[in-house]
Amino acid sequence: MERLTLENRRHGSNLAAVEDMMNERVLEARRERDHMAQQLHVAFEEMAVRDAALADSAAYMQSLRRRNAELQVQVRSLLAQRSQQQQQQGHAPGSGGGGSGGDGDGDASGVFALSNVKAKIEEAVGELASMSESDRKERIKALRLRFTNPHL
Repeated sequence: MERLTLENRRHGSNLAAVEDMMNERVLEARRERDHMAQQLHVAFEEMAVRDAALADSAAYMQSLRRRNAELQVQVRSLLAQRSQQQQQQGHAPGSGGGGSGGDGDGDASGVFALSNVKAKIEEAVGELASMSESDRKERIKALRLRFTNPHL
């Protein structure tokens, strides 16, 4: 009987130790679960903030595109007006002067004459041959701007 009582006590103390160990594991698992839930919550908040920032950026880009389109229309309109004014100024002295022989060699038409522009382009291309790759690219950009809008 004593032996049975002793075994029951030992078994009871082992059982209590196992229960304590299991309770500790359960508590650790709960802490880990709570920590992961908190990290998930933070991640969702960060995603919401990022999505809001992207939406704001998209709206801003859309407004910039609209503004750019409006400005392009204004520039085209102004260029058309300038062209009309230059044509009117060019025609008025030519028609009033009597002779039309000087029309092709006038100051404005001489500078912007096709042969003059062609010569300038050929000269610029000749300069490009001796430049490095990066300088050449920058120069090509500048030339494109210059020859698409001769007033620059």
